[in-house]
Amino acid sequence: MTGFGKAATTANDVTVTVEVRSLNSSKGMDLGAKLPSRYREYEHQLRQQITTKLQRGKVDVYVTVVSEKENAGMRLNKAIVKAHFNELNAIAKEFGAVFIIGIGNKLSHGDPHDGRAADYDDWSTENEEGYKGLNGDIIVWHPVLQSAFEISSMGIRVDKNALTRQLKEKNCEQKSTLPFHSSLLTGKLPESIGGGIGQSRLCMFLLRKSHIGEVQVSIWSAEEKKRMSEKGVV
Repeated sequence: MTGFGKAATTANDVTVTVEVRSLNSSKGMDLGAKLPSRYREYEHQLRQQITTKLQRGKVDVYVTVVSEKENAGMRLNKAIVKAHFNELNAIAKEFGAVFIIGIGNKLSHGDPHDGRAADYDDWSTENEEGYKGLNGDIIVWHPVLQSAFEISSMGIRVDKNALTRQLKEKNCEQKSTLPFHSSLLTGKLPESIGGGIGQSRLCMFLLRKSHIGEVQVSIWSAEEKKRMSEKGVV
């Protein structure tokens, strides 16, 4: 079934919004779920809930959580953000493509570069150059957008040691009893190299398009159509 749904609820100054997009398919279930990094440990439970209701199709689920209390005390250092953005742009433009290693591990100031699940790819093993992580993001220079552009997030999947280490660091060692986790920890599953190219973003780059709606099927509101028309997208 092809469709779109969106719902939101607010309690204790926290608003949770869930969007579901589905495309009809006869190839079984192709499920994608995106949660805020702090709630990534609940992705398995979310997937289980979805598969009790849906059996096939390409389904994408997006969950956002906004806390009014956190936002009230949040202060963004615009100068630092701008400096990092400009530096990334300059590097991508100079080299054409770069690979950022170790997505998910802690930076020098102690905070992680980005959220990463403990049971996905390996962001904790030390590599030959002394950096932590066997994963990373591919960044290219997009000539139409005149900006750095991420087309892939990929890496070597966790092995027994990395999974044990990362479950402990994320304080979710209880997940070790789940089917996938226990099979990997007991040697029943082989280790594998994973990751993948974001097909729509890659098409945007190769076809020199400025909006993802130009390369994939999507539902636009009248306001969005007007705005994109003014930009020459549609």
